[in-house]
Amino acid sequence: MLMIRQGLAVFPIWLSKQCSTPAYSVGVSMEYTTSNPKIMKSIPITLFLLLFLFSCSNEEQQLRYQQLRTNIIGEWYLVDIPAAEESWAFHNDGTYAVRMGQTEDRGTWELEKDILVLDGDTKNEEIIIIENNQLNWGNYHFKKAGNAFGSINTTQLAKDLLGAWELDSENKSSTYEFFQDGTYELLIGNQANAISYNGKWEIDGNNLVLDKQRKSARSISINDNTLIWRSSSYSRLQRTPLKDDFLADRLLGQWYSDEIGYGITYTFQDNGQFKSFDGRYTSKGQWKIKGTDLIIDNYEAAATPIRINEEQLKWDGTNFLKIDKQVLPAWQFDKLDKQIHATHNGKTKVIATDKSTSEASLYHKISAQVGPYVAIQVQEQPTGQVAQNYYQVYNAASMKKVKLTQLFSEGELFDAFRQNKLVRSATKDADITDLEDLLLSIPPDCNLLLADHLLSSFTFYRLRSSIVEIRIAIPSNCTDQNKPKNHFINLRLPIPTTLSEALKTADKSDHLVKS
Repeated sequence: MLMIRQGLAVFPIWLSKQCSTPAYSVGVSMEYTTSNPKIMKSIPITLFLLLFLFSCSNEEQQLRYQQLRTNIIGEWYLVDIPAAEESWAFHNDGTYAVRMGQTEDRGTWELEKDILVLDGDTKNEEIIIIENNQLNWGNYHFKKAGNAFGSINTTQLAKDLLGAWELDSENKSSTYEFFQDGTYELLIGNQANAISYNGKWEIDGNNLVLDKQRKSARSISINDNTLIWRSSSYSRLQRTPLKDDFLADRLLGQWYSDEIGYGITYTFQDNGQFKSFDGRYTSKGQWKIKGTDLIIDNYEAAATPIRINEEQLKWDGTNFLKIDKQVLPAWQFDKLDKQIHATHNGKTKVIATDKSTSEASLYHKISAQVGPYVAIQVQEQPTGQVAQNYYQVYNAASMKKVKLTQLFSEGELFDAFRQNKLVRSATKDADITDLEDLLLSIPPDCNLLLADHLLSSFTFYRLRSSIVEIRIAIPSNCTDQNKPKNHFINLRLPIPTTLSEALKTADKSDHLVKS
């Protein structure tokens, strides 16, 4: 009898170790004792086991439902029908948002055990199961996007995205390649008739934003070599999506860039030979494509990836334009609705816009255009003061301002400036040997406000055989209302090879400035 009582006294302790909560109900049952052996035998040990299992089972179910509620919080993408672009975002405050393409709806949600109830409607009850980061909801399956349970490591997510990803589909061929410089390339179709598209990408939280279109951004989830995005699955490629022959065929021909020195032209021939000319020197050599790398003269260690989209080549951080029949691609510049527009290959950019504030007003008009270069005359009208005029030259291909030193050699500019009376008068008898000394020697007096205007405030003015005349507008530093607010300097410079074709087609007459 004593042994039985001692065994029952220890039993609640054992139960408490097996169940996640103290078996207090079982402990109360065990307080009942009797001295009658027959009654004691009528209380089977199995009763205690049943009570124990019931208590543990109930507690485990509560924990499971609680964990289910925690796990559903986050964003889920429908994987059964990718074209639907359906996603559900369940928030901790009991609200949800559902997207289907560009359509979005919102409401409330709750869990009744393992049944998901939307907007309090219990008529359409569906049991949910979450396993291996997948939500099974009725007959549909969803994948979780991003890290819904903690902070998102944006830097790591961007790093994991780098590389090539191929759409997991038997019916559609689509490959994205994301590069470290924030650009991407999309290749649609097979090699024979592939179409490529280039753009820019960024990570915002756990959203992948393409070409700054934040409204159409969608969350991404990367697990090992699988990318879940826009209700579709992509697999990481160990090879490059663009094959050698595909790029090599598109590289053939002439390419020009004005972003390097005095401008440079590359001609890639189908026999594996190339020529280059930088406005002064000509080079020759061999080229080949390996993957996406352009290899020059078999120097594979110095190979650089290239990307070609329409008539543009990106190579080693430089943008090149395709040249057709030795002529730079045609650019058209117009002023519409107070804006200077540049149009090329059917695409339009805004170069400059008229602006007015309480302090001053800015007005722009086109002065001259030479290939991708447009010279704009700017009129700055401070309130209650005399207007000043100066020029700005833009390269419409790169949307960057251009200085004379990017088009002409410093020696040519130095000689041309030294022939001008106004510059000679400003520098007087200073010991000047080069262009830098000349600019530093010009004081900011009434005649010359800033020496920097000598390089940046210019327009293409007139053609004379092998000479192009450049006009420079310099705002004055004079406070006397009777003094002119501008000085003009004309320089005659040899036509650089990089501008020869563009200048020939700029205007049929020798006068380049528009009236």
